Parts: sequence; C-alpha cells; structure tokens
Amino acid sequence: MSGTIPDPLLHLTPKRFDIIGDVAVISIPPELDDFKDEIAKTIVSRLGYSR
Repeated sequence: MSGTIPDPLLHLTPKRFDIIGDVAVISIPPELDDFKDEIAKTIVSRLGYSR
C-alpha cells in the first residue's frame, strides 16, 4: 500500500481480512475512506482474482 496511501496513514491499513466465497470481508477505518477503492484493488490483485 506504500505509494498509494500516505505514510502517516499506513499504520491504519488492515492487516487481515476474511474470504467468504468470492467476497473479502475487511474493516477499513474512516480515516482511509478516500482509499477504499485502492485497498480493494490491491486485495483483488494479490489474490489473483480478475473481473
């Protein structure tokens, strides 16, 4: 997430999430609301899913 999320907020990025079928369940703090799409894209790319 470095380079996408400002360094002062990196400590807030989720460290874990659950996968249920094709759904990732993740808790994103309000401070990262502006970065939700990028966090989701990163998870999807790292898991090897594509649309």
